[in-house]
Amino acid sequence: MHNTAEELQQQLEGMQIYKSYQHRLASIREEIRVLRSQLLALEDSCKKEDQDVEELKKSGLQAFYLKVRGKYEETMDREILEAAAAKVKYENKQFELEDAQKREYSLQVEAMQYCKCEMNYKNLYERRLQELLAEDNGAKVELLDYKSKLTNSEHNKKELKEAITAGRRVKSELERVEQSLDSARSYGTWDIMGGGLVADAMKHSSLDDAKSRLRTVQSLMREFRTELADVRMSFDIQINTDGFAKFADFWFDGLFADWNMQNKINDARNNVITSKQKVESIIHRLEQLHRQEESAIHEYQRRIDDIVNSTK
Repeated sequence: MHNTAEELQQQLEGMQIYKSYQHRLASIREEIRVLRSQLLALEDSCKKEDQDVEELKKSGLQAFYLKVRGKYEETMDREILEAAAAKVKYENKQFELEDAQKREYSLQVEAMQYCKCEMNYKNLYERRLQELLAEDNGAKVELLDYKSKLTNSEHNKKELKEAITAGRRVKSELERVEQSLDSARSYGTWDIMGGGLVADAMKHSSLDDAKSRLRTVQSLMREFRTELADVRMSFDIQINTDGFAKFADFWFDGLFADWNMQNKINDARNNVITSKQKVESIIHRLEQLHRQEESAIHEYQRRIDDIVNSTK
């Protein structure tokens, strides 16, 4: 009987883990669907921008008109910049999609370890129930109930801890992006005041660092959203992550094709700060739920101890 009870708890935990993986897979698959749609749109945008550049190179009527007005070089430079920006946005979105697909495959492999737990649990549960009923021992039925609740709370605590850890990683990387933008802003101010090539080079170096870190933020944010998908299902809470997915688009829309870079650096920095504040708010809520589960675990364990100590 003791072995049956242990197996029952193991299969119950495996069931909960498998359910968690299904929530995560549903979230990542929806994200993949959206990313594929966005990638197709960006592919069309790239083709259009390339066509605009080619049209100007053909020296047709439009090119002739612009040359007459003295606007040809300026227009060509702008079209080339817009085409480059479109390509960077496409490549970034492609990177996001590939990263999400790798995450999906990894989750599928991990979930397969627990796919039979529900069937095993049902079989073991029926066996355990019959054992307890045969013994006519109400205390053991109550013990089984509290053990089930304890297992559930321990699982919830684990999921919350994973979500909190993922959120803290996002927050930490956002802080690094903010530091890079602070540096770029300082060098940008120096550049405006006559810092010359050195200031300009240092500014772009800081921006390159910020863009590199932003890709890390995107991957970490995806993991965070995946963890939150499971937490929302388990606790039926509302957590708003709107705006996170648009963060990178804001970046690549702005800095690449806008001559007024200093204002865009300030806008990007403000966007980072806002995103960081949202993450902090979500982490705070998760920490509250984590403390609640810890209290529940202590209470269930106390009741189990009382039953065990009082049962002869």
